[in-house]
Amino acid sequence: MQNFVGMAIRQNKNDLLCMRNSVIAVLYHCTNFPYEVTRHQFCLKRKNSWCKGQSDKVKGKTSYRQKINLPVTIMEEIKPIFQELSNPEMLRKCLHGMTQNCNESFNGFIWQRCPKATFTARKILEIAVYSAILNYNDGFTSLRYIFKMLGFTGGIYFEKGAFKKDKKRLSNIIVLDKQDEAIEFELLAQSFHQAQITGMDVCIRKPLIATCGMDKSIRIWNFQNNSLELYKEFEDDVMSVALHPTGLFILAGFSDKLRCMNILIDDIRTVKEFMIRGCRECLYSNGGHLFAAVHGNVIQLYSSLTFENVGNFKGHSGKIHCLRWSLDDSKLVSCGTDGAIYEWNTLLFKREGENVLKSCSYTCLAMSPDSRTVYAVGSDHTIKEICDGQMLRDVPAGKELLSQVVLSHSGKMLFAGTVSGVIRSFKFPLTLPGQWQDNEVHAGTISKMKVSYDDQYLFTVSEDACLFIHKIVDKDGAGKRESDVPFAEEVLITRSDLEEKNTTMQELKTRVEELKMENEYQLRLKDMNYNETIKQLTEKFLQEIELLKTKNQILKTDREKEVEKQQEELADLLAHHNKQLEDIDTVNNKKLMTEYEKYQQLQIKNQRNQEEFEKLRQQMEESREKALQELTEFYEKKLQEKNSHLDNLNEELAQNLLEYEETKKQIEEDADCEILDINNKYEKRLRDEKDANLRLKGETGLMKRKFTSQQKEIEELKSEIQRLHGEEGKLQSTIESLEKDIYGLKKEIQEREETIQDKVGRLL
Repeated sequence: MQNFVGMAIRQNKNDLLCMRNSVIAVLYHCTNFPYEVTRHQFCLKRKNSWCKGQSDKVKGKTSYRQKINLPVTIMEEIKPIFQELSNPEMLRKCLHGMTQNCNESFNGFIWQRCPKATFTARKILEIAVYSAILNYNDGFTSLRYIFKMLGFTGGIYFEKGAFKKDKKRLSNIIVLDKQDEAIEFELLAQSFHQAQITGMDVCIRKPLIATCGMDKSIRIWNFQNNSLELYKEFEDDVMSVALHPTGLFILAGFSDKLRCMNILIDDIRTVKEFMIRGCRECLYSNGGHLFAAVHGNVIQLYSSLTFENVGNFKGHSGKIHCLRWSLDDSKLVSCGTDGAIYEWNTLLFKREGENVLKSCSYTCLAMSPDSRTVYAVGSDHTIKEICDGQMLRDVPAGKELLSQVVLSHSGKMLFAGTVSGVIRSFKFPLTLPGQWQDNEVHAGTISKMKVSYDDQYLFTVSEDACLFIHKIVDKDGAGKRESDVPFAEEVLITRSDLEEKNTTMQELKTRVEELKMENEYQLRLKDMNYNETIKQLTEKFLQEIELLKTKNQILKTDREKEVEKQQEELADLLAHHNKQLEDIDTVNNKKLMTEYEKYQQLQIKNQRNQEEFEKLRQQMEESREKALQELTEFYEKKLQEKNSHLDNLNEELAQNLLEYEETKKQIEEDADCEILDINNKYEKRLRDEKDANLRLKGETGLMKRKFTSQQKEIEELKSEIQRLHGEEGKLQSTIESLEKDIYGLKKEIQEREETIQDKVGRLL
C-alpha cells in the first residue's frame, strides 16, 4: 500500500483531483470486495497506471489476477487514515511529485559523518551535527571560517575543492518534469564573490563599480539597478582593479602581470600586458589619459593612449598602500608602510612635498578638492590632517584601528572604515577631540572605500567578500552634488563580434521568413485535415445519435412495463399491510385492559402502605423526643461538675504565679552578683595584658634596630660578593688567555722540536 500511494502521487503531478482519487483508490484496490467493479471503481484507466487491472484493460491484455488482500472490516477501520492522506491541503504540498521530507536529507548529512548503525559518544555526535548544519546551510566553503577560528587557513587546493563541491551540489538540483511545458527560471540573486575582495573602483561617466577578489574573478556592478553587469574568472589571483572614467577600460593587477582590458558588451578582453608582478595598487587619472601602477616601492606612470611608461616616482622604502590623483591630474599623492606621504608632480615628474612619520604605517589617504589637504589613517589609531606637508591635526580614533578613509568630491563629508567592519562618519571639518558616528556593516576588515562622483553613494568592500552600497543623506543637503550630464550608455564591441552578430541576425531573419512560409503551409494542411476530420466526426456522431434514439425508445417501453408491474406489487403489499395492522390493534387492546386492572390493584396496595408508614413515623417521633430529654439532663449534670473543677484549677494557677515571681526575683539578684565578680576579674586581667604589651613593644623596637643593622651588613656583604665575582671573572678571563698562550707556546715548541728532528734526520 505504501508503494501504491507513492506511485499515485508521482504519476499525478500538478493534478490535485487525480492525485486525490488515486490515493483513495489504493484503499479500495487493496480490499477484498466480492465484485471486481467495486474494487477498481476509483482506479484511473491509463497505460502507465499503477493499477495492473486498469492498465491491462487499456492495453487489451488479461494478465491481471485478483489477489485477496484486506478484509472489508479492516478496510473500514483504516479508512479514516486514508481520508487524512487524501486531504487536499496535504496533497497540495506534494504536487511537485516529491514525497521525501527535508529533514531526511539533512539527516543524511549527519549520517555521512556519524553512521547511525555505529555507536558514538555524545561529543562526537554534537560535532557531526554542527558540521552537518554548516555544510547543509552554507556549503563546503563554510569550513574556512572554522579553520580561521582554529588559527590556520586552508590552501589553494582546499578552496578549489570546496568551490567545486558546492557547484556540483547546485548543479544536481532536479528540474521537475512539466510534461513538455517550457520551464521558466526567474533570477533569484546575483553571483557574488566567494572569497576576500582585494580591489574596488568606481566609474565617473557610468553607474559602474568594479571589484576583484581572491576567488580569481572580476565583477562589474551597476549601482543604479543593483545588478551584475559582467563577470569573468581568471587563472591567476586578481590583486587590484581600476576603472577608466569612461567605463570602457579596466586595469587589473595579477600575480604575474598588470593587464589593461576592454569592457565589451559581454566580455572583458585583454588589450595590453605590462610586466608588473603583484601590482596591489593601480589608478586611472580623473581625465583618463594617464594611469599609475605600483611596482614594488616604485610608482610607474603610463599613458592610457600609447601605453608608454612616461615616468617613474621613487622614494618609498616600504610597500605602497594607496594612490590618489588631484582633480586636475597635476598631482599624485602616495602613502605606505614606511610612514611616508609623498606628493608628486605629474608634469615635471618630481617630488614636491612630503610628510614622514616612521612610527606610523599608513594604509590609506584622501585628498581635498583643492589638492592642499591630505587625510591619512594608519596603524596608530588616529586620523591625520596634513596641509601643504605640515601636520595640522592628529585626531585620536579611540580603540578602533582605521583601515580606510575617503573624502567626498564636494570636500564636506569624511568617512573611515575600521578593521572590525565599522563605517565611521566624522564631523567635518575635523575637531579635537574628534566627533563621529559608527555604523556596523561588515564582518571583517574594510579593504576599500569609494564615493560616487555625485556624492550620493558610498561603496565599501571587506574581507567578508561583501560589497555594500550606502545612500548618503545630508540633513542640510550641503554635501549633495547635482549633475546635469546623464550617465553614458555607450558600450564597446569588436568589429568581428559586430559582423558576426549582423550575420547571425540576417540568417535569423531569413530563417524567420522561411518558418513563416512553412508555418502558413502547415496551417493550410492542418485546416484541410481538420475539416475532413470534422466532417467524418459529424457523420459518425449523427449515426450514433440515431442509434441512441432507438435505444432510448426501447428503454422507455421497458420502463413503462416495469412501472405497471411495480404498481401492482405495491397494491398487494398495501392490502397485506392493512390486514396485519388490524390484527395488531386487536391484540394491543386486550393487553391494555389487562394492564389497567393490574394498575388498580397496585393503587389500593400503595394506599395501605402509606397508612402503615404514618403510624410507624409517629411512634419513632415520640421515642426520639424522650431520648433527647434524657440526654439533656445527663449533660447538664456533667457540665456543673466540669465548672467546679475549672474553679479549682484557677486557684492553683494564681498560687503558682506568686511562687514564679518570687523565684524570678531571687535568680536576678544572684545573676547581678555573679556579673560584678566576673567584671572585676576581667578588668584585672586586662591591666596585666596591657603591661605585658608595653614590655613587648620595647623588645620589638630593640629587635627592629638589630634587624636594620643586620640588613645593612648583609647588603655590604652582597656588594663585596659581587665585587669578588667581578674580580673572579677577570681572573678567569686572564687564566683562559694565559692557557691559550701556554697552548700556543706548547704547540710552537712541538713544531720546533719536529723541525729540529727533521733537520737532525736530514743531517744523519
